Amino acid sequence: MPRQSAASLAEDGPDYLSYGAAALLHDELRGLDDELFKVYEVKDACMILALALLRIEHKGIKISRCRQHYEKSFISVFYPGLPLSENTISKFLNLLGQDAGKMNAFITARLAAVCRDHHIIIDGTLKQNTSIVNDLSAFSRKARVKGCKEI
Repeated sequence: MPRQSAASLAEDGPDYLSYGAAALLHDELRGLDDELFKVYEVKDACMILALALLRIEHKGIKISRCRQHYEKSFISVFYPGLPLSENTISKFLNLLGQDAGKMNAFITARLAAVCRDHHIIIDGTLKQNTSIVNDLSAFSRKARVKGCKEI
């Protein structure tokens, strides 16, 4: 390989982007963006979706690593130019959690779009369920102490 006299680092970003998981998730969440756009500003809705995709694709991702994974994934193509620094994400999530009116409007619109025969899983909610026919029922961290299974 010939030696280059003025070797430089890639300024445009990585040569290759991770496609598979990001494309699958983006395709599965199609339609959710329209519902978010009705309630939130486009930039905020894109930020919500990009962070959700990153957290699904990379379980347990730290806020400080979001930018790095965003730039190496097709998520940056689907939602380009998002400010994903640690401080920006923290401030955004803080403000997002304080806007109960928009959250309620989105949840109401989302529930209106769901059919009666759809199964809905809400993350972070524990319900007691000791049924043996439910695959989602298992012992949670606190349920082991209580001795009951929870969804």
